[in-house]
Amino acid sequence: MGVIYAFDFLLFLMILAFFTTAAILIYNRFYDKFYQKNYKRLLSESVEYMLDDDTPPPYADLLRRKILRNVIIDLLFITKGQSIESLRKIYDLNGYYQHDLSLLKNFHWHKRLAALVRLDQWKDVSSLKEFVYLMEDSNKFVRVHAIKALSLSPDPELAKKIINQLARDKLDLSIRYECLSRLLIHHRTLVIGVLGRPRLKDLFPYIIRVLGDKRDIASVPTIMEASKGYDIEVKESALTSLGKIGDPRSVSFLLQGIEEDHPGVRLSAMKALYEVDQRLFTQHEDALTNDPDPLVRAWAQHLGRAGM
Repeated sequence: MGVIYAFDFLLFLMILAFFTTAAILIYNRFYDKFYQKNYKRLLSESVEYMLDDDTPPPYADLLRRKILRNVIIDLLFITKGQSIESLRKIYDLNGYYQHDLSLLKNFHWHKRLAALVRLDQWKDVSSLKEFVYLMEDSNKFVRVHAIKALSLSPDPELAKKIINQLARDKLDLSIRYECLSRLLIHHRTLVIGVLGRPRLKDLFPYIIRVLGDKRDIASVPTIMEASKGYDIEVKESALTSLGKIGDPRSVSFLLQGIEEDHPGVRLSAMKALYEVDQRLFTQHEDALTNDPDPLVRAWAQHLGRAGM
C-alpha cells in the first residue's frame, strides 16, 4: 500500500513540475512581448516629461533620487544600447558622471565594471586618458571592456599599447577581432603594418579577417605577402579574406592555394577562387572533384552544381 502512495506522490510531483515549467515559459513569453515594450515606452515618455522646462517640482526632485540610476540602466538594456539623448542629459545631471568616474577605483571589480559600461555607453570613453590604467586591471572582465572602449581612441600611442596587449594577453577570439576592427577606424596604417612584424604573428589571422570582412581592396598585396611562410590558420584566413574582397590580383595566389598539401588550405583556396573567378574555377573543377580529401571533393561538387 505504501508503495502505491509513494508512486502517486511521485506522479503528482512530476505533473506539478510540468505545469510549473509551462507556466514559467508562458509568463516569460508574454513578459517579453508586452511588458518590456510598454515599459520602454513609459520610461521614454516619463524621462521626456521630467526634462521639460515646465517640469513640476515633484518630478524635478526625482532627478536627485538614487532610484533614477536604476531606471536609466533598465532603459539602457531594454533599448539594447541605443543612445537616447534625453537619458544622456539625465546622466550628466546631479553628478552621475563624476560618481561613475570615482567608482572606477572601487575595491569591488563588479562596481568598476558597471561604471565602465555606463561611461562607455553615455560618454566618449576613448577620449579619457584616465581609463588607460584599467587595461591593467586585476579583473579580466574590466580589462577586456577597457581595451574595447579605448580601441576607438584616435591616439596612436594608445593604439600601439592596445595592439601589444592584444598580442600578449590570451583574450577570446571575438574580443581580439572586435578590438582590431575598432582600431582600424582611426589607425588603418598602424594595424596593417602589424602584418609585417613577425613578433606579433598571433594577431595576423584576426587582422586579415577584419580586412576581408571590410572588403579592404587596398590591403590585398599585404594579405598575400603576410601569409607566406606562416602556419595554416594564417593561410586559411588570408584565402578566405581574399575571396570576400574579390580582387582579380589574387587569382595567381589562389591557384597556388589549391595545390597546397594541407586540405584545409586547398578548401579555402577553392572557395575563394569560386568567389573571385568562376571561369577559372570551372577550368579546375575536374581536378578538384577528384581531390584526395573527401571534404574538398564534396565542396567542389557542390560549387560546381551551384555555378551551373
